Amino acid sequence: MKWLLFAFVAIVAAFAIWWQLNTSKISYVNGLEPYDVMPGREYILQFDCYVFAWRENPTSGFPLLGCNHPDVRNRVIALPAENARTYVGRELEQVRIVDLIPRGTRLLLTSVRREESRRAGTVITYEAKFLDDLDRPYQKVDLRPLLLPVAGSGDVPAIDETIAAPWIKR
Repeated sequence: MKWLLFAFVAIVAAFAIWWQLNTSKISYVNGLEPYDVMPGREYILQFDCYVFAWRENPTSGFPLLGCNHPDVRNRVIALPAENARTYVGRELEQVRIVDLIPRGTRLLLTSVRREESRRAGTVITYEAKFLDDLDRPYQKVDLRPLLLPVAGSGDVPAIDETIAAPWIKR
């Protein structure tokens, strides 16, 4: 009978270890320095961009925005190099393409999210919505593929201006 108690304790301990390794803490850091200046900024797309989701992790929040144009600094290699509506709704080897957003579309950065986990470390996500008044099946997009690498820990990731340039209100 003691072995049954020992097995139960071992199962509970294994579950607690698994839980600690696979959970993540999500917090919105909109009001914290240095991210407090990011929400409310507007950008305009310089290239046609795909809205997509990774096939290996399709439920990672909002769909992502990215492109694979040779003239941009942050390319998503899994996306097609040519931008065509024929890819919308298709599943490629690594991605599922949801939509194609045309060049010149404005977007508004709505919030900054920090996700901390033991496996992935700290991931900063910029969430944005499009300002073109079209009805889409998704509310926001994740700009993570447009973020440039940071120089040091604690630096604010910048959006690749070769893809999305700041919109200057006149």
